[in-house]
Amino acid sequence: MVSVFNCHASRGGTLKKYFWILLFCLAGQSFIAQTLIKGHRVGETIEEFLQTAPAIQTQLATCHTSKPRPLTPDEVSKMSQIQVQLLAVGLPGFPNRKGLIKLAQQGTLMSVDARTAREKTECQMLVDALENGSKLPFTSDYNRTFWFFSDRKLVEIMLSLQVGTYDEVLIDLTKKIGFIPIESKPSFSNAYGATWNNRVAIWLSSELEAKLLDNRNPADPSVDLTVMTRAAYDDSVKQEANKPSPLD
Repeated sequence: MVSVFNCHASRGGTLKKYFWILLFCLAGQSFIAQTLIKGHRVGETIEEFLQTAPAIQTQLATCHTSKPRPLTPDEVSKMSQIQVQLLAVGLPGFPNRKGLIKLAQQGTLMSVDARTAREKTECQMLVDALENGSKLPFTSDYNRTFWFFSDRKLVEIMLSLQVGTYDEVLIDLTKKIGFIPIESKPSFSNAYGATWNNRVAIWLSSELEAKLLDNRNPADPSVDLTVMTRAAYDDSVKQEANKPSPLD
């Protein structure tokens, strides 16, 4: 929880007193900038993210060890006949063992990719986001949490939460961020005549912008949380303001 205190020394205060007040203020600011969501804070580097995400570290390492790699001639020579036949499938001329060894000597024979389509997709997202600098998000828990990186920093987190947990998350997030959010209840309706009011809570600080949405659409209810760095939020506001009008 954030403490509110006066970070300005009085005119009559001593330099020593001002020094300790300044240290206390800086410590408080450092504490404020540590709002953790799923064990992470927006603004942390990829290296910091991986240090506290051992499961994702393991998944990333597995992606590298499981991807196809060049086979050596010795590996091909030790393969069973069934392995040779499986490896030759899809290659021009369906080469025999000698043909495969020749390809291996040239460095062009790759191991079989035994990963599922889902594993390939997840690995591609991980490698692109954490190693190749892609701004596209990745998920590691069945599409419930999405991580966005830019310039090797975590700039946004999107969470899909359980329906009915809005109040619980509201209380918890208010404690984490340190102040009460601005709340609203916009009304909506659909083509079938149903009407409802969503609930929205927004926190805005020098560290982050967080938006908690309780979507009460009876056809598709959901509770979602988006947290982004203040810089990313300011940039999105600027882009929205500069977006041309449909009449332009």
